Amino acid sequence: MNRDVSDSTYKEQVRKIRRSARTKPFSLIFTMLMIILIGIALLYIIQKLPLKYRQYRAEKAYMALLEQSQYNWDEIHDSETIVDASTLKYSIVYLDDDSIPVLFLSMHSVGAPYGASGHTRMIIFNEETKQCEQIEAGGNCVGIVGYIKADENDSYPLVFEYGGRQDMFFEHIYEFTGSGLVEVGRMVDLPYHNSDEIDTSITPNADEYFWNGESVSIDEYMTEREAVINDYCDIDWIDPVAE
Repeated sequence: MNRDVSDSTYKEQVRKIRRSARTKPFSLIFTMLMIILIGIALLYIIQKLPLKYRQYRAEKAYMALLEQSQYNWDEIHDSETIVDASTLKYSIVYLDDDSIPVLFLSMHSVGAPYGASGHTRMIIFNEETKQCEQIEAGGNCVGIVGYIKADENDSYPLVFEYGGRQDMFFEHIYEFTGSGLVEVGRMVDLPYHNSDEIDTSITPNADEYFWNGESVSIDEYMTEREAVINDYCDIDWIDPVAE
């Protein structure tokens, strides 16, 4: 009797050992896969943390600028026009999700003071000097109006300016390189026509269309423009901090 029990116990132990031997390789493989996945996740987090910090630091600098009561609007022109930055409309935009944001400012809410050049500004945070720098100012009746973000097909985002005066319309399209703007397209257009023919009863000045530094026809300009205009976004202006 005791021998039967002993034999039964022995056989059960053998079966357990065999089952354990069969399942152990799978457990080991599963454990190794989990370790690899956890390692990949940690590496991703470690790589992203510096970018998140850089983005946070840039946004913090922009918000500090927006609280300045004595901000030089014409810094980009090496002249001085003091405005209260807290009265300006603004938009913090990620032109590239893998980089720091830029800041757009608009003076539309308060009106440009006498002597000020342009009613919009584009500002970047210089990570070396830790300063906010104006890199684009628009122009007389020409302002920054929109952008196209960088993606897997286009490594550089685009920034659009548009405006008009004296029966003429202007458009500038820039490529943002991360530290500055490079002109891609420029248009000086007259109303009331869709060709290169000029109505001299309106103005003797000819239309001008440029793409990548070369003079082109209106049709060539529009063709090039249409090729890049997908995913265009208007700037979503936010009310001034002071309000």
